[in-house]
Amino acid sequence: MDNPTPTFRDLYYFDYNIKSAVQMIVGSLLFQVVSYIGFEMFYLPFAMILFGLTLIGIIWLISRYNLIMTTFREGITVIGKVLNLETITSSSGKGSGRRYSYYGTFAYSVQGQPYEIRMRIADNPHLMGLTKGGDIELVLREEKPKTIFIKMLYLS
Repeated sequence: MDNPTPTFRDLYYFDYNIKSAVQMIVGSLLFQVVSYIGFEMFYLPFAMILFGLTLIGIIWLISRYNLIMTTFREGITVIGKVLNLETITSSSGKGSGRRYSYYGTFAYSVQGQPYEIRMRIADNPHLMGLTKGGDIELVLREEKPKTIFIKMLYLS
């Protein structure tokens, strides 16, 4: 199929797994370079841990990227319903501000089988135009109907 696929920039911005994997890779490499240049020392156990973190990040990035791209290339678009939208507020200590996490619960059906899934949303759902009870386009593969992606989020 010749379906549109998201850009890496959109994946980095809207997918927490992609962003975390890239940060793990860049962070451990940068820390390794800074410790070697700044402190002029190479401590083998420390370098092995950072090398391991880099490898884990690379594997995580490749597997998540392949999952998303395969789903968009070979998947189908289904129309689902927004059942619920949640905003969870957390504070990280003494007056340092608040952090918001957004979750949505979606219902859809594939081949007559109904599914309901709760997933984290990268941005405020109200700013994205999501409303409780509204329709939403979801991309999924029929072989893995529980792995879904919000079409409008990734194809901006």
